[in-house]
Amino acid sequence: MAARRLLVLIAASGMAFVGCGGDDDSSSPSTSPDTASTTEATTTTTAAPTTTAPPPSTTEATTTTLATTTTASTTSTTEPAPTPDLGPAPTTAYAIVDTDLVELDPATGTTGRVIAEFFNSDGVFRGTLQVTPDRAGAFFSESYEDAWYGCESSVGSIGWVDLASGEFEVRYAGTSPSLSPDGTRLAYLASEVCVPDPEAPEMWVLTPYDRVVVVDLASGESVVLTTAAPPADYGDPNSLQWVGFHPGGDALVLTSAGDVHQIPSGEATVVQEHPVVASAPPFPHEIVGETLLGIDVGDEGATRVVATALDEAGAATTLWESEYPVTIGVGPLGHVIVGDSDPSGTSTVSGAVTVIAFPDSHVRGVDW
Repeated sequence: MAARRLLVLIAASGMAFVGCGGDDDSSSPSTSPDTASTTEATTTTTAAPTTTAPPPSTTEATTTTLATTTTASTTSTTEPAPTPDLGPAPTTAYAIVDTDLVELDPATGTTGRVIAEFFNSDGVFRGTLQVTPDRAGAFFSESYEDAWYGCESSVGSIGWVDLASGEFEVRYAGTSPSLSPDGTRLAYLASEVCVPDPEAPEMWVLTPYDRVVVVDLASGESVVLTTAAPPADYGDPNSLQWVGFHPGGDALVLTSAGDVHQIPSGEATVVQEHPVVASAPPFPHEIVGETLLGIDVGDEGATRVVATALDEAGAATTLWESEYPVTIGVGPLGHVIVGDSDPSGTSTVSGAVTVIAFPDSHVRGVDW
């Protein structure tokens, strides 16, 4: 039963597809953190890094549409994708691998310095990396093995980590952080719903997400988008599953009904009152141009990275497929990075897609 609850919580954090079934998942529950107050940050410091943080990319960001040629993994027939005119990809990537936050060389897949040791630990799971445009830090989601013991901890937390020092802190109560293309706003899912779990009402609670919070990172001011009616559980059609940003600045919100709604920037409103721009896409991660990048989970953990067009046709293109769980990130110019846990896989670059192999490792987040 605990495993079932953990999967629900991790799925709500946008981490369902990155292979969280390791030994740390079966550890004894830790003390539930208090996330009721989100205005006072809790700071943890790790050992100083051996090198300084990489400089920001000098390439100006532009809106780009992904190539539409299917690229398959090394285990199936491959059609080389044409290389879009995206400019150079970032020279440094970041990933949460097993218990550590690390820096990567995306050209070779080699792990460099460890930014923060034990970034994941017993009872605490972090993922959904969102690197800031200046590459100084990254937002991440945080969930807890014992989250069902309290309404506040069940909702999860949003943290920020300094990529030079490894210091990190909790900033908000919620999950699924997403940065706007210009890095000035952060959106995340939050909940004011807390109901007893019908399977064990004396012990567990359900906190389905009923709102999106969009924060102006400079001023600290926020706008709240709400769902049409309070959801009764995580599968309720009114439950919110994911939030992202369109390149034009509008918010994109996925409901459990399978619809992605587009909401004008800065408008406090009801999500379902706005147009549906995609229906039942693979679980989304980010927007690249006019395509929605997501992960489709198949039988026995097989996964596909899929780009779905935000138009009436909704054409879907497979960018990568694996027999094992993967996680994905998008660079400032539209380059896609895939962390693949295939134990026999190799790192490769095909068009706009860079695949980093993490044999026999749990990869809970990757970005550049």
